[in-house]
Amino acid sequence: MVKDGKASSKDRLAIFEAKAQFSGKKAKARLQDAVDGSAKDIARKAESLNAIKQRLHGRNELDDAEKIERFQNEVDHPYKEVYGAVALFENPLFDGHLTSSTDASSHPHSGDLALVVIKGDQMMALVHELYRRAADEA
Repeated sequence: MVKDGKASSKDRLAIFEAKAQFSGKKAKARLQDAVDGSAKDIARKAESLNAIKQRLHGRNELDDAEKIERFQNEVDHPYKEVYGAVALFENPLFDGHLTSSTDASSHPHSGDLALVVIKGDQMMALVHELYRRAADEA
């Protein structure tokens, strides 16, 4: 949101589909999977926004719930949607040739679809640590 508490047509709703491969022996086309999944996100947008807002209400985070609500009325409060596909890899499972063959031409937002690839060492260890921290917070 450009300015807290005030809707602007310059506000952006970023909708990204992420797929990961942190284990296995052979690289998979996870960026293509993310692109294909992202095409379905258009239909899931309303349900996802409502679920996020309900979770925030349940945790009594009303200010954040109000921010989500802003994106549930595009007719009265227009905004820009930004779509993207993300693939995350453990370094040994990243295949640049496979990733570069990703085809986004059939995506409804193919002209401005953001493609992101993240790779690194010990990605699964990072995931486990994030889950551990989240469990400790609960």
